[in-house]
Order: sequence, then C-alpha cells, then structure tokens
Amino acid sequence: MKYLLSHRTSYSYASSVDSAHHIAHLRAREFPGQKVASISIETNPAPALAVQHLDHFGNHIDIYRIDKPHTRFEIEVRAAIDVRFSASSSAWRDSSTRLRSFENFGSVIAWRAYEILSVGLHANGH
Repeated sequence: MKYLLSHRTSYSYASSVDSAHHIAHLRAREFPGQKVASISIETNPAPALAVQHLDHFGNHIDIYRIDKPHTRFEIEVRAAIDVRFSASSSAWRDSSTRLRSFENFGSVIAWRAYEILSVGLHANGH
C-alpha cells in the first residue's frame, strides 16, 4: 500500500526575529516492510544553513539556521511511503519495540543539535 503524506507547521512571531534555529523530526524512517519512496522538505524563509543528521536511534533530524529577519517560519514535508507487511511478519512488532527505546531522547537531541550548529557556525565564520 502506498501512502502520500503531507505535513505543514507554521510559526508566527509577535515581532521580527533576526535569526532562528529549528530542529525538525519530519522524515519517515525505513523499517522492514516500510520504504520511503520519496520525500521533500521545504522551508520559508529558506535557511542559511541546513544540516541532516541521524540520531543514536536512527531517526532523521533536520537542523535549520535562518539568518535574516522574519516574522513567520513555515516548514512542509511531502512523502510517499510504501508499506508492505505480510500477515505473518513480525516487522511491525519489531519496529514498535525499537520506537519505545527513547530514554533521555530530548537531551541527546539538544546536545547533538548544539554540536552540529556550533560546527556550522564556526565553518561559516560566525
């Protein structure tokens, strides 16, 4: 079965923001029985720096830095996912077990984002 997914998040600020950092967890993962056929992510405004990363658990992370004044940020993902589980497959059970192993997830992501952004800032002379 093929699923076509679309998701949009919009942030509106009370006043203009000179720069911003955003972390997005919007990319689907591949598992046995689940294949990502295509995926696209668009932001408005466009980022000055965009970095992709896999966390400790294999989840995709997109990190964006925006360096120009803006009052709104939008991010939209569109994906096509092929899902094929047989009736006897344990793929779903195995996948859900892996997804439950998120101890200290927030602090791991925050630290890794800091490391990635620091490298990006230093590489761009900031």
